[in-house]
Amino acid sequence: SLTLSADYYHIDLTNRVAGLGVSFFLTNCYVSNNADACARVVRDPTTGQVDYINTTRENSDTPLVASGVDVGLDWRVPLAGGQFYLQDTLTYTENYKIGDTQYADTVFSGIGGVTPNWANTLTLGWSGDDVTFQVRHVWKKGARQGFDGAECQAYGDCDVDADGIPVAAFRIPDLSVINASVRFDVTEGFELTAIVNNL
Repeated sequence: SLTLSADYYHIDLTNRVAGLGVSFFLTNCYVSNNADACARVVRDPTTGQVDYINTTRENSDTPLVASGVDVGLDWRVPLAGGQFYLQDTLTYTENYKIGDTQYADTVFSGIGGVTPNWANTLTLGWSGDDVTFQVRHVWKKGARQGFDGAECQAYGDCDVDADGIPVAAFRIPDLSVINASVRFDVTEGFELTAIVNNL
């Protein structure tokens, strides 16, 4: 069987709950000299090193707009007493904008700080009565570290043009990983799974 899908999304959030993280307070303290932000940076009294930073959330009237396209494929055929399957999801992020800053195809520090504009996940597998084996390739296009509003701009350590705007060519490399897994149904209600990441 073959299933194809295509979805366009456009999300416009206003009056949202927004997280204010470590980078927000560090930038506002050390770049903008904001005393309230600096009060959230707690240092060890003995070493002077940053011990922790009190982050928070706020009700924000800054709009968030996200739009893009997801295209999917799911193909399954009987094979060797089981079922072979091929699944693919291609994602294009057209916009991920907070206020006037476009974050699609950009990178910030921290977990989840990359918003690639292209990504693809391809899965090949075989499933039988008691065993399932699959291999998955995940690819995400490298993102720009250089853009108007980038962290490197605030800290002065990225390449900029004559107007002080970071150049778009300053990018991180693409992500490409292959993972494999096998699952055994040992008894009813008990499964054993082995996973190898980053082959």
